[in-house]
Amino acid sequence: VELPDALFCRLVDAVCAVCFQALDRSVEAEESPQPGEASPHQKNDPRMQLLRACLAVFDVVTRYTSPSLGCTREITDTLCAAVNDAQVSRECVQVMRNFLLGAPGLGATNQLLSTLHSAPPPGSTSGAAARTAAGRWVGRVRGAIFLL
Repeated sequence: VELPDALFCRLVDAVCAVCFQALDRSVEAEESPQPGEASPHQKNDPRMQLLRACLAVFDVVTRYTSPSLGCTREITDTLCAAVNDAQVSRECVQVMRNFLLGAPGLGATNQLLSTLHSAPPPGSTSGAAARTAAGRWVGRVRGAIFLL
């Protein structure tokens, strides 16, 4: 089944959003664990299962499709953020390797380099939302360095 590019990009955007939510919840759980809640480091943690499912979708996309530049950017940014989680780091590296060796390789490489040259978000010193945005930016830059 072949999806129109616009629909395919919407699907990739949705998977990226789910992946970022799982990453954010993992960070929140590490910072303030709730009683009776699974640790993000446990093998059966639902957040990690969700994150692994997202990476499996990315793996299929990188191996068997030629995503547009917009989709390539979204996937690359998501992998840059996810590679910082020790539980899924190996899977992220493998997916990025497939991405770089596949059809979208040049676009993915350019996005990694663009991430390294990006400026921190404005106002990253005040407020919880600004600190979260700054933390995400730092994580993406760290991930881009690691993936390159």
